[in-house]
Amino acid sequence: FNLIDDYNMGKILEEIQYYTRSNQNEIVLAAILTIGKIALKNKKMLSKATKILIEILKNGDPAHTDDVVLALAQIINDVNSYYF
Repeated sequence: FNLIDDYNMGKILEEIQYYTRSNQNEIVLAAILTIGKIALKNKKMLSKATKILIEILKNGDPAHTDDVVLALAQIINDVNSYYF
């Protein structure tokens, strides 16, 4: 029995995105890293997770810019190694 499947993964990503608005840096960092990991492990969620990370980059706390860029860089590296 899996708690996460293709049907609820989008909702779970949205829930994790909510935590990126926390005032606790550790929670925001964990949420950003988790969104990045989901994108790397579940190709069906790659687009949605990437859009969320870009939205965080645009609207989130500038203190977490490096964290988001790192997550996006890992995704790009993974996609490049997958296709090339």
